[in-house]
Amino acid sequence: MKRPRFRFNLNIGTAIFGAIFIYLIITFFLFISHRHVETYQVIIGPLSGNETTTALILRDEDLCMSTTAGYVNHFVSNGSKTGKGQLVCAVTSDVVPSEYKSLQPSEYAELRKLASSASRSYNNVHFDTVSDLKFDILSTLWNADAVSASSGNFYKSISDGYISYSADGYSYTEENELTADDFKTVAYTIPKIGNQSVVDSGGALYRLTYGENWNIYFPITDKQTIRLAELSNLRIKFLKDGTFESGKLTFFQNNGQRFARITMSSGMYRYLDERFVDIELITNNKVGLKLPVSAIVKKDFYIIPSEFIVFSDNEEAGVYVETRQEDGSVQRAFREITLYAEIENSETGKTYCYADMSEFKDSDVLANPSTNERYQISETGTLDGVYCVNKGYTVFRKISLIDRNDEYCIVETGTTYGLSQYDYIVKNGQSVKESDIIY
Repeated sequence: MKRPRFRFNLNIGTAIFGAIFIYLIITFFLFISHRHVETYQVIIGPLSGNETTTALILRDEDLCMSTTAGYVNHFVSNGSKTGKGQLVCAVTSDVVPSEYKSLQPSEYAELRKLASSASRSYNNVHFDTVSDLKFDILSTLWNADAVSASSGNFYKSISDGYISYSADGYSYTEENELTADDFKTVAYTIPKIGNQSVVDSGGALYRLTYGENWNIYFPITDKQTIRLAELSNLRIKFLKDGTFESGKLTFFQNNGQRFARITMSSGMYRYLDERFVDIELITNNKVGLKLPVSAIVKKDFYIIPSEFIVFSDNEEAGVYVETRQEDGSVQRAFREITLYAEIENSETGKTYCYADMSEFKDSDVLANPSTNERYQISETGTLDGVYCVNKGYTVFRKISLIDRNDEYCIVETGTTYGLSQYDYIVKNGQSVKESDIIY
């Protein structure tokens, strides 16, 4: 009886699967054996982020109170500047029928201004700006003649100033009454006085703010006091709309709590309906290319007087090197070199170039073809820099330090032979050397 023979049947599916499996194994071993170098993209910015805080606004303002109960009717749009004696609002015993007036060109311009301002400052967090816009538009459209035909009490502005149809408990607050609890704003909302809303006798009709001067306050720690004490003026950014303002910075203390006060004389009208604002304190004025400190390395170079550097027709830097022949004659040959820095000596006024040491010997003699002067390579210098990897391999770029902390530093922008924004550098400079291939 014959023993059956074993047959190996190879199909196309098995062959493809085997090839993919072998490829994955090779790729895996190449991956784990390859040196991984972490890179960092250079950006422009300050050394550290500015502090943000919530500040309270106090102004020179008064509340106009109603002498009777009824329905409020506005004649001046919210945020407008009014003159002394101008009609601002009325309180009627009944609801006045909605009747809107024909607009003048100046009032059309006011509506466009309102819509544009609301569009710029809108975000999903501050959705209440939509209702504010509706409120302002209705105030502009409202027909005062319809109210005049009804019985009611009319209220005129007692002085020049800005009109705001919102009122809270801070209009008459003095700075010496402030406490840390005043800045707990989780449940705070500023009450709005809507057109045709109901008002009680003695209730607020509108708020009148005098002049352009205003103060904002925020509590500070002892550490913040030390950091801000050297500043007499402070620039701030209002996070709601990105606007910047500057003002005089002073400090005071209430019941053991330190406060900072910023006094300003412009921009107040933009925040008439705000009592609390989120601000950024612009204290980090030094800006440059931001790098991790771990990227910085030191490298030695030969120092060559700039008059010995010449440029070829294709703008490549180089020098003329003299070599002595066997017959005793001297021959000059042009040698292209890589320059890494060009630095002026403040004492002598001469300029010196830093060249890669690997391109010379310590005994090389350079010649200036214009003057026939000679210079023997010997002097060396050290530069701080980083390794740039834009081309896939490491290239040393010098840096000029502006400021640093334990983790990051900022360096000058626009330096010759230096870095530019969005360059990629090696994050750990000690892990590589010049001309290493990274990818």
